[in-house]
Amino acid sequence: MLAIPQCFRGVHFLMSKAVTPPAARTRPLPSRTVIGDSSLMDVRQRLLTELFLLRNRVRDMAAQRDLLIWQVRASARWELMKE
Repeated sequence: MLAIPQCFRGVHFLMSKAVTPPAARTRPLPSRTVIGDSSLMDVRQRLLTELFLLRNRVRDMAAQRDLLIWQVRASARWELMKE
């Protein structure tokens, strides 16, 4: 069973044992619903920023790997040419 984080314990539908009908759960959230001191839009923006930073780090790591492979191949060719 998953534990509900402390910051979400004030959200009653998460703590409720009663099952609500699906139609009652599918209401759109207002854009300024507040969780703690942050709005959902702020949380979304922080998550998107983190996602793009991680994506760029992965791209950089892949580029570094490709460069290293290129350097090793060039070095191997150089050693073969010297012989």
